[in-house]
Amino acid sequence: MPVEKLTAADVAQRFQDGYTEVARHLHDYELCKARFLCIVGHDCLQVVRGVLEPFPDHDLTGRKAARSKAIKEIEELLPELDGIGAPQVNRWIRWAGIAEVLGGETTGALEAVKGLKQAHLMVLEKFIDQHEPSAGFRLKDPWKAKLEEVTECVAGTIETGASARELEEAIDAEAEFPKAPETKETPCPIRPTPDSASLSNPSCSATEATAPPVTTSPTDSNGSTTASTSGAQPSSPAVQPL
Repeated sequence: MPVEKLTAADVAQRFQDGYTEVARHLHDYELCKARFLCIVGHDCLQVVRGVLEPFPDHDLTGRKAARSKAIKEIEELLPELDGIGAPQVNRWIRWAGIAEVLGGETTGALEAVKGLKQAHLMVLEKFIDQHEPSAGFRLKDPWKAKLEEVTECVAGTIETGASARELEEAIDAEAEFPKAPETKETPCPIRPTPDSASLSNPSCSATEATAPPVTTSPTDSNGSTTASTSGAQPSSPAVQPL
C-alpha cells in the first residue's frame, strides 16, 4: 500500500480540522458536567433542608451542626472521579442555590443555569450570599435590586457563549452602591476688619500698644516745661567744667 505523501500544510490543516471536532466534544462535555453537578447540588440541598426542618429558627448552633453532619455523610459516600475530583458538596449546593435565585425555587430552577460551564458558576458564586442555618440564598447587597439585570447577563452569556470573565464584568457593571451622605461645610467665622488707620500704617497699632505714656514735668526755672516718659532712665547730670 503506497504511503500518502503529506506536506507541512496538510499536517496543519488536519490538526485544525481534528481540533475543531475535539473542541466541540469538550465543550459539550463541560456543559453536561456543569449541569450534572448542579443537579447533584440540588439533591444535596434537599437533604440539608430536610435535616434542618426539625430545628427551631433560633437554634443556629444546632442547625449548623446538623448541616455539617449531613454534608460530611454525603461526601463520604461519593467517589472521587476523573474530571471532577474529590466531592465538593458545599460548592455544588451553592450552584444549586444560584439556580434558585435566578430561576426561583421551582423544579425548573436549574434551567436558569443550563448552558453555563463550571467557570461561569464559580464566577456567579461571588454575587450570591448563602445563609447556612436556613439553607437560603440571595443576591449580595450591591445587586439585591438587580435580579432582572443579573438574569439577563446570564441569559446573554448562554446565548452568545461569552467567557466567565465577560460574565463577571457584565454583572459587576450592574452593581448599585448606596450613596455616601452629603456633608455640609460650615462657613468660617468672619474676623473683624481692622480700621483704616491700621490698614494704611501697619506699625501704627504696634506703636500705640508699646509706646509709654507721655507726662508733663513741672516748669523749670526758665519757665519752660520738659516732656518725660514714664519708665525712662534718668539722664546723667551734666559735667561742670573745672
